[in-house]
Amino acid sequence: MNKKTYVGKDERLYRRILSNKYNQKTGDHYTKDKKYGKIEIKDQAFMGGNKPSVFRSDFICNPENVKKEDSNGVIMIEAVDIKSITMENYRADAEIDDPDNNPAHAEIVFVPDIESDENNLSKSKIRRMRGNLRDALARKSICIIDPNPL
Repeated sequence: MNKKTYVGKDERLYRRILSNKYNQKTGDHYTKDKKYGKIEIKDQAFMGGNKPSVFRSDFICNPENVKKEDSNGVIMIEAVDIKSITMENYRADAEIDDPDNNPAHAEIVFVPDIESDENNLSKSKIRRMRGNLRDALARKSICIIDPNPL
């Protein structure tokens, strides 16, 4: 069994957000404050699988490289903020997906794994915990590259 490796607490992590104009699949990833023009991240920005993907800034020279499409934006979240999220006997962390072949990529997970048979959590409990995690991640994220068009 492979030992799991997690990002350091001082790391910054990036995640792409889709422009609301072109994103019909998962719903709006952000709202724009009309008075101040600030982008506010929504929990939908962390949809798309059970383990939201992030990229480690230590391996990404320019956050623009995370975008994939010109219309996408980029949000940043501090690893220490992810690690501070706890629910019952679980904590969030960012696990390096493949440290040997792709050390830049990580996934946000619960520790211990909420889907482990030993934890015996119901599917509705797991869904609720994932939703609460997405909410917490959205509150702790900041937009560093605005999507275009807003």
